[in-house]
Amino acid sequence: DRVWQGKKRDMASREARYLILRSRPGSGVAGFCNYRFLVEDEEWIVLYVYELQVSQDHRRRGVGKNLTDLCQLLAERTEMQGVMLTTLKCNEGACRFYEREGF
Repeated sequence: DRVWQGKKRDMASREARYLILRSRPGSGVAGFCNYRFLVEDEEWIVLYVYELQVSQDHRRRGVGKNLTDLCQLLAERTEMQGVMLTTLKCNEGACRFYEREGF
């Protein structure tokens, strides 16, 4: 489908960066964040989160919070003006999570 093809292209882009969390060394991926550094609206230089995913087994264990905290820290350390992301309104769980995290 077209949406998935666009996501695959975005994730393979040379500008794409990743944070990957494991619950312990050698274990599977607990969660990941795909982000880029962007100029938004010709004036904001931001860390833009394209994807933030947490495996079903690791939800409600702080993995998502750790990823958003790392994004905030990375934005500060690289002198970005902030962190931006979007989510669908119908994804109510994600909307509540991001609101709690200050987005």
